[in-house]
Amino acid sequence: MPQPENRHMIVVSCGDPGGIGGEILLKALAAGASDLPVLLALPFGLARAWLGVLQAPREWQPRVWHADAEPPEKGLWCLPDEPGWPAVRFPAVAAVDAHSGLLAWRSLERAVDLVLENPGQRALVTAPIHKLAMHEAGFRWPGHTEYLEERGGKGPGLMWMHGPRLSVGLLCNHLPIKDVAAAVTASTLAHKIRLACAFLRDHGIDDELRVLGLDPHAGDGGAIGTADRDLLAPCIAGLRAGGLPASGPWPADAALARGHGRFLAMYHDQGLPVFKLVEGGQGVNLTLGLPFVRVSPDHGTAFDIAGKGQADPASMITALATATRLLRARNAPRKTEEPA
Repeated sequence: MPQPENRHMIVVSCGDPGGIGGEILLKALAAGASDLPVLLALPFGLARAWLGVLQAPREWQPRVWHADAEPPEKGLWCLPDEPGWPAVRFPAVAAVDAHSGLLAWRSLERAVDLVLENPGQRALVTAPIHKLAMHEAGFRWPGHTEYLEERGGKGPGLMWMHGPRLSVGLLCNHLPIKDVAAAVTASTLAHKIRLACAFLRDHGIDDELRVLGLDPHAGDGGAIGTADRDLLAPCIAGLRAGGLPASGPWPADAALARGHGRFLAMYHDQGLPVFKLVEGGQGVNLTLGLPFVRVSPDHGTAFDIAGKGQADPASMITALATATRLLRARNAPRKTEEPA
């Protein structure tokens, strides 16, 4: 059932407080990236201290949101002060720091709690984390995507880097290259192709999904490995015969050289360098297959420019705008076929 528009909300995790997350969030809000209320998953004291260091203008000072109150109006909100949050001194250090990693983890955890309370009405936007800082704090997942898959409870999702010209999904997320070949299985491939094709269908993207080969030149018919010929090609052909708009396996170098289209890459660094080159600040990171909308900027913490006022907010602007659009699309009434 469609959810009332006035109850929609974007929940934002703070990311690493020593990175550029706060700066790009404030710049994106000032640019009008979303007309929905934005709830920062931090308690009031921490939110005010963090954004105060960034000299947030008065209109973007966070106000306290209470769960039992009326739906909030447009603006920046935060949580009431509550126990269980780590102590962090601001400005946070612009480097790998376990204290910052712990705060990023706690904010992410709280943000997901809030979204799962009402997944039809709330979307999640995650600010950049530093994985090593998180791991030093005890975070056991490789990154955001794997954590969100576990919290979502619906099995493996699909890391989908999305832009106006180019989109790239990943069969393997944050996996060492030595483990990639073993992770490419027919069941995983079919599952991720289905997720990608469902996204294209649901959002009116009239393009086929081109699946990139695992080996150079997609194996050259078996001359450079047999995985593409014996595993990928039959799987893709079967799904295509069932009506899914998927093709391949395509040689990755030639396929991505087009600079546009929708692709499924076999591993992280096969697809992401070209995506970031083409889309720059216009791209975002989605996790498909979750019970809620999740969007993130397509870049990291940028410690080297943190606190200098130099961060480009373009990807955060796109992330907030995309989360807003996807949340509304998720709740739009479905068109039904007229009876014959």
